Amino acid sequence: MGKDAVRYVAVCIGIYLSLALIAFFPLAPLADFISFDYRVHLLLAALFLLIIDPVLTWFLADRFRFKEEQEENDGLL
Repeated sequence: MGKDAVRYVAVCIGIYLSLALIAFFPLAPLADFISFDYRVHLLLAALFLLIIDPVLTWFLADRFRFKEEQEENDGLL
């Protein structure tokens, strides 16, 4: 595991935590317009943390450039 792998993991964690903060703080008051029930908040939090945030993290993390390692026999014959 090289330096780029550690940087990639750090970028992924940073993006995911940023998206989670966006999901909790600005979107929680918006969920109050729908309902004050805790189940609505729980459903929205689960939807964001389990489905939307990982997909957005994957999409945004691929926008960063990281050096790829090539193996010795990595090519066509």
